[in-house]
Amino acid sequence: MGLNDNEKIKEYLSSICCQIRNSKIHSDIQEEVRGHIEEIAQEYIDGGLSENEAINNALTQMGDASLIGRELNKVHKQKPEWSIIILTSIFAVLGLSMIFLIDYSGILNYSLFSKSIIGTLIGLSFAAFLYYFDYMKIKSYSQYIYLATIAVMLLTIIFGRTVNGKTFLFIGIGINFIDVSPWLLTISLAGIFSKFNWSENRKSIYGSIIIVVPILLMIVSHSFSALLPYCTSVIVLLIMSGVKIKKISILITSCLTAFILFLFKEPYRTQRLLIFLNAKGDPQGSGYLNIQLDKLIHSAGIWGQGLTFDGKMLPEIHTDFIFTYIIYTFGWIAGILLVVLIVLFLVRIGNIALYVKNSYGKLLISGFTAMFSVQFVWNILMNLSLAPITSVDLPFISYGNSQFIISMAVVGLISNIYKQKNKTLWTA
Repeated sequence: MGLNDNEKIKEYLSSICCQIRNSKIHSDIQEEVRGHIEEIAQEYIDGGLSENEAINNALTQMGDASLIGRELNKVHKQKPEWSIIILTSIFAVLGLSMIFLIDYSGILNYSLFSKSIIGTLIGLSFAAFLYYFDYMKIKSYSQYIYLATIAVMLLTIIFGRTVNGKTFLFIGIGINFIDVSPWLLTISLAGIFSKFNWSENRKSIYGSIIIVVPILLMIVSHSFSALLPYCTSVIVLLIMSGVKIKKISILITSCLTAFILFLFKEPYRTQRLLIFLNAKGDPQGSGYLNIQLDKLIHSAGIWGQGLTFDGKMLPEIHTDFIFTYIIYTFGWIAGILLVVLIVLFLVRIGNIALYVKNSYGKLLISGFTAMFSVQFVWNILMNLSLAPITSVDLPFISYGNSQFIISMAVVGLISNIYKQKNKTLWTA
């Protein structure tokens, strides 16, 4: 109908957008409102009215522009998901408090609290930046993020140094990049798969290759703490992007094969799994950690044992086993409360996927939910001797600046996605 140049419609659309503070969705709003006006005007023209009369009647039927604008401003008002921010803050404060108590009690021979403060400030900065940054701009760089992540993983494998069982790439400071890589890979794959055509054989082969390459690198780097979240995230991304069950089954089989290769690549991993099934089989050797965890958990009581933890009881109390430290120190009440908060956190993140309108944001949220779920659940089960002991930290709470910073950055990105969840939504 050629309504784009009609001055009355332009003025009407401008009046609507003047009431909407979120300028990023002005073009979407104008396009959709113009579509509604055109449909209504066409009905009047079909009834015998002139174009000018049809437009006047259509604008009258649409209603007051300022009122529509105010209503749309409510719908599109950018605001954070406060429950996620509050829960994240609780976890971060709890983590800092536990590190402070560990330092204060002299459990370790070195201090970590000052480093944790620095990591927290950096993490908050990244979270704030990604909250205000338009996350849709990241999508166009997905392939570059993937290639850069693979390149740095290779550099870490070749030039990195192993510290406490984890490989760090030292560039002034040590970065545990292999464990950080699943988050970056999830971001890149969400962008790649958001408009991916899996029905084409070439595309399907290409998609399979870019999925498998990181798995191989994680196996080579002996990083189960990266392999498990990554495989889980990829499976969720494929499900959400509409891949057929047959292809997903093949991928799941590949992931299980990768897990078996990882497990049996070194004899001690096989022994660790067997010890998990029967810790008393080698109480002074491989089963020692499981037995110690069991003793500490069962001796905690309802209210805990206070600041009586002996550093000789259990190693890595500030990372892998910080959940055990919390229960031992503050009791099962604290442990149960923490689990409840974690469940609320995961549910709130997962719920965002239900409201996000674009496929890219939906895939990002789904992948992040899978990653956080695996890390939280595995670490807790491991501390309760219900899963094999691996180097999977408790997000936000365990000491580890690399993981903390990327986790905070992801929360900033999640909040960004939430505040723009209605970006393409308009309700007349």
